[in-house]
Amino acid sequence: MNIMDMGILFAVLAALSFGVWTVFHQQASGNINNIFGAIVVSFTAVIVGIIFLVPHLKNVSLVSNYKGILFRNCSIRHRLFCTKKL
Repeated sequence: MNIMDMGILFAVLAALSFGVWTVFHQQASGNINNIFGAIVVSFTAVIVGIIFLVPHLKNVSLVSNYKGILFRNCSIRHRLFCTKKL
């Protein structure tokens, strides 16, 4: 199986998963409180995000260059890094 076939396979799997999620979402929406459903979805997103993020935290630099922040915040202290006149 070459890489193109794998991409098509993943696309089909994603489409089927989205279709199944949509059907279950429609069926469950009448039986679950909206606020409770939103809380469950939010907590699930946080937990899955943490599961994927935590193993990679040692390899990822979240702030690579602080000068970009200083360029946007043109204060008197950071006049040397600022591109526009105060």
